[in-house]
Formats: sequence, structure tokens, C-alpha cells
Amino acid sequence: MPSKTKRKTRIMIDKEKCTGCKACMLACAVKHTGRYSTSMARIWVNEIDEMVVVPNVCRHCVAPACMRACSAGAIKKEGELVVLDIKKCTGCRACVDACPFGAIKYSEKLKKALKCDLCDGEPECIKACIPGAIY
Repeated sequence: MPSKTKRKTRIMIDKEKCTGCKACMLACAVKHTGRYSTSMARIWVNEIDEMVVVPNVCRHCVAPACMRACSAGAIKKEGELVVLDIKKCTGCRACVDACPFGAIKYSEKLKKALKCDLCDGEPECIKACIPGAIY
């Protein structure tokens, strides 16, 4: 009988371990687009100042403000996940404004919103985070 790997439904951040290397952003972008472009990532490393960096990712809220704000119906709950259907996204940025955590970004290149989808339960950002700040 094959072993069943538990799919991740949450990403945790230990901001004390983050070095600001942005390997998580590159891994995310490659997973979703095949390109090494941090602007296409669904996770962001926010630089508060020279000494403080904090990875930021969707919390997959129980009652997501982004979903309520999305008039296009592009954001839905699927089990514990909050999922963005980029094909339905109109680029209005209402979800970006509604997210209390700043975890949804607008892509100027795509003219669409981007948010974490947990890579189908196998987050690339976790695999790429050598210091263990993302788990």
C-alpha cells in the first residue's frame, strides 16, 4: 500500500529565521510560471528595514475578506483553502485592498491578482527555505 503524504493546508512563518534571501519567491515563481521572476511569486518577503524581513503569504482565512470583495467570483473557498481562479480575475484589485494581511499582490505584467495556492499541498517555498523560516 503506497504511503499517503499529508498535504499542507497552512504555511507558518518564523520571522526570526528569515534572512531575506528570497529563495522562497523564486521557487514559487518557477513553480507557477517556469521563470525566475520574483514579481510572479505568490509569496513576498517584505523588507521592513535593513535588519527586519518578513515573508508574507496568504493565511487562507476562515472568512476571507478578499472573497467577499471579489465581484468577479474569482476567489472561492475550497475546503480550507482560499483559491483564486486567475482566468476569472478582472484585475480590479478589490481583493488586494480587502486583504488585512497584504497577502494578495497585483501583477502589473498579468494585470491580475496573485495569491498563494499552497502548490497543491506541496509548497515550493517551504522546500526552498534553507534557514527554515517557512514551514
